[in-house]
Amino acid sequence: MEMLVAICLVAVGLAVGLFGYKLFKVLMPVAGLAVGASIGFTGFQGVFGTGVTATTIAILVAIVFAIVLAILSYAFFDLALIVFMGVAMSALFSLIGLAFGLSANGFVLGLLSLSGFIIGIILASSSVLFTENFVTLVTAYVGTGLALAGIFLLGTGVEIQSMVDNGVITTASKYASQSFWWILIWIASFLIMRQVQLRMLVLDIFREDFAYKPSK
Repeated sequence: MEMLVAICLVAVGLAVGLFGYKLFKVLMPVAGLAVGASIGFTGFQGVFGTGVTATTIAILVAIVFAIVLAILSYAFFDLALIVFMGVAMSALFSLIGLAFGLSANGFVLGLLSLSGFIIGIILASSSVLFTENFVTLVTAYVGTGLALAGIFLLGTGVEIQSMVDNGVITTASKYASQSFWWILIWIASFLIMRQVQLRMLVLDIFREDFAYKPSK
């Protein structure tokens, strides 16, 4: 069991780390599908209750919302990416607020979250390169963490239950922080994976038609 999970973690980690931005275009509609289903179901039940009829209709509404958001995420990928950037910055600002002990003050934490969302949207709207770089950073980091988690699961005694309870990336980070060499491997792997992604982005922008061809 551990062998299978470890292989899957390494495989998924390498895929996410090396092809993160390209995979993002595929995963964005999937995320839209999940978010749309959640909004449609919980929103309808919140308004009309949880009876048998209401639940059935809520499921249908959830399916419609899921399909609509998935299509919109695919058709308007750039817009979906801007919204994702806003959500990511909102989460970052909230974490900063929690780190400074603002958990008891929901109003201030809410303002921080809203500010992060607005700043993220402004940054993403002003520069496509900024957003692309952000996606490559996140996916390279997550991909490295997943791959190393698979390695830790096989050779260092890290348990699957620990990953289930605390999260795969958190568990991998906690274990890697105990050794200078593992930290160095994490950083080196992260830099290599991100460089591969940036290389792919450059090749996508500058096609072979624009490549230098020596004269005969």
